[in-house]
Amino acid sequence: MEKLNHYLSRGIHFSILFIAVTFPLPYKVANLGIVALALFWIIQKVTIERKPSYKFDSKSEKWIFFSCIGFFLLQIVSLAYTSDFNNGVKNIESKLSFLIFPLILFDLRPSFRECLVWLKAFVYSMAVCTIVLLTQSISHYFSEGTLLTYHDFTSSLAFHAVFYSYYIFLSVIISARFIQNKLLVSYEKVLFVIGLLLSFMGLLISASKNVLIVTSLFLVVGVFIRLLKHKIGWKEVLVVFLIGAASVYGISKVPAVKSRIVELTQLNGMENLEKVKRGEFIVEEDIWQFNGTSLRITLWYVAWKKILKDDVLWLGYSPGDRRAEMNEEFYEIGLNPWYKNYNIHNQFIQVLAELGLLGLSLYLILHVSLFVASLKQRNVLLGAFLIGFTIFQLTESVIERNKGIVFFVFFLLLLLQMKPQINENRNIRN
Repeated sequence: MEKLNHYLSRGIHFSILFIAVTFPLPYKVANLGIVALALFWIIQKVTIERKPSYKFDSKSEKWIFFSCIGFFLLQIVSLAYTSDFNNGVKNIESKLSFLIFPLILFDLRPSFRECLVWLKAFVYSMAVCTIVLLTQSISHYFSEGTLLTYHDFTSSLAFHAVFYSYYIFLSVIISARFIQNKLLVSYEKVLFVIGLLLSFMGLLISASKNVLIVTSLFLVVGVFIRLLKHKIGWKEVLVVFLIGAASVYGISKVPAVKSRIVELTQLNGMENLEKVKRGEFIVEEDIWQFNGTSLRITLWYVAWKKILKDDVLWLGYSPGDRRAEMNEEFYEIGLNPWYKNYNIHNQFIQVLAELGLLGLSLYLILHVSLFVASLKQRNVLLGAFLIGFTIFQLTESVIERNKGIVFFVFFLLLLLQMKPQINENRNIRN
């Protein structure tokens, strides 16, 4: 039994490692790791330990655990009032991370050292991914005269440019935190610094406006805090300067990147929102006036008004019916067929549309509980990731894709396990 337990524990460890390093790959690859993790854990519980053991260090951890489970169970309850049962079941399958990861990670209680290995592996995998993408983009420049940007930049790995940007954001804050807290040996520091520079190059070329701005602000705030504490060295100043110089140069010299950044200062297409408010129909000529910002604001307004009009504020339309209901409204006001099957591009409004105030309350409780836990633990990494990810959810429906769901739940719960050692223990090395 002891030998079996050892192999099962190793299987669990390598399954989590596999999940961490396969985020840049298609979600079906990472799903193999999730399936393996669940199987190894279930076998260990059945054959060795007989049952899970859940011990929470604080009330906030209890709230995190039960709000995750509750949010998943509410998806199941929604099947009782959905019209599209098959789509509802499909949605439940995609949300399994809200059940699997809390059940396993709160039972396992991985050590700080294990978490350190998994997070480092994620950073290295993103560095390799970025090198591949940058090489392809630069090669395209020499052959075709233009850099591959935005969706073209990440198309070879078959995932959305915005999700690549989210992964880079986490990689950047992990790298910065590990370097600052002396959690790396000498050669790792060099690799992580190189990775930071590459990450910002990749983030710039992927041209995700929101993530680029948030990541840059986090970096600036981090440097400012270290300046106030007199803990910053010339090497850090040099790295930040290089990142800033490269970003300014890239924005000014790459037309595709420049146009997306400039878009933030423009509100082309807001006249369409006014037409919607007046009850007028949007015609094809109006569609081409939208930019990313004005479209999102219009989608939010349309979704909110429909929720109120249909009196589904408490339970929502159900995850199975939300898309069909929104498509119907989009056709009525003229947004379709151009935006057929579009999500609402705001995760909180999307949850409200799917699961009503009940679902949104559970989702917000999860966020608040994680933030409280980060404060109590003085877990800067968890707090930074949560704040950044909350901001990202204001403009994207992040957990409407498998890659977003797994990323959100897996890393938030994993970072939760990074107890105060990350802030206090300077002698841990891997």
